Amino acid sequence: MKRTHIVPRLGLVAAVGLMSIGCVAKPLPAPAEHESRADAPSLESCAATGEVTARERCFAGLPQTVLDDCERLRPGACRPYADMPRLEKQLSAAEQSLVEDSAPGADPNDPVHEAGIAWRRFRDAECVAHAHLDGMTPSASPEVVQACRVTMTKERLEVTRRLLANRQASQP
Repeated sequence: MKRTHIVPRLGLVAAVGLMSIGCVAKPLPAPAEHESRADAPSLESCAATGEVTARERCFAGLPQTVLDDCERLRPGACRPYADMPRLEKQLSAAEQSLVEDSAPGADPNDPVHEAGIAWRRFRDAECVAHAHLDGMTPSASPEVVQACRVTMTKERLEVTRRLLANRQASQP
């Protein structure tokens, strides 16, 4: 069965609608006083981080209450960035388990590993393409692109875990 990885249009339409009425354009909330530490990242510094992986690490380091406040004021502005490192770690672990299950001691050029690399490139390009097709540029819609990346990574993680479970169930 051929399956396409298309982010539901409703989600993109909703995000565009929120942006057009100003819901997503609100400034990031200030962190609670008791959570301010000199060495802790701030929402502003995380949002200003240009490179996506660095931005994800920054948001992942914020306290949960700060992320909750941010999501209340700007849905999708923080959580997708904060969730991505955890999802990537889980996906990498599931892929590694699949490699080890299929060929113990396999080398890093294993087809499963190569497929994971290719899929990540596809995911990123697909999410940018969907934003573009909906009339947005990646620079104007980073939160939409990031939400798409999270959605697709969750789907890939679920498929990989199912594949691993099916392989393990079929072995004696």
